[in-house]
Amino acid sequence: ANVVFNLYRLRALDNIPKVKSSYINTTTIEEIYSTYQHCLWPLDNIDSDIVIKEYSYALRSKGATYLYRKEQWRNDKGVFSSSDARNIVERLFVKIGIELLNGAIGNDCLYPLGFDCFPSWGFGSFLASDLNISNTCPLVLWSEASGWNPLFKRRTKYNSINTVEMVDFENWELTDNEVKKLNPHNNLFGI
Repeated sequence: ANVVFNLYRLRALDNIPKVKSSYINTTTIEEIYSTYQHCLWPLDNIDSDIVIKEYSYALRSKGATYLYRKEQWRNDKGVFSSSDARNIVERLFVKIGIELLNGAIGNDCLYPLGFDCFPSWGFGSFLASDLNISNTCPLVLWSEASGWNPLFKRRTKYNSINTVEMVDFENWELTDNEVKKLNPHNNLFGI
């Protein structure tokens, strides 16, 4: 049986501030900002906390250059009810994330707001499902470091064997009988 899976995306999350962030609309001659989702990317006022200030200094010494949400997104509420609520959550996620890392810069690319390849606060995505949560989400949501009880427990190949059946996708295929069980009427939509 030939089974084809097509994957589509509704939105691409992008937390890379080096991309072109605005352009000039030639019709209205106004500056238009990009639609990149800079999710959970804090403002520079979080440096008023000494723990966060010391951590940001350490990040800069490791080469981090873009740590804060730029002016055009200063009042962006994102997925939150208000920009003030967003600022509070971002500050707390960064502060608790630093505590979960015990103040150390993540040698394994883990930062307060999750995994990132470059020195930063972390990618800061905000996506979880009933099956798992990405390591690019803030540590406060999934890390169990220092006895922290996360809202979403993360499943990895090391801790999921007892809770989720592991599938060897390299050698996996459906038999004709399994395909018929999934699609008993043999039509495209399985109805």
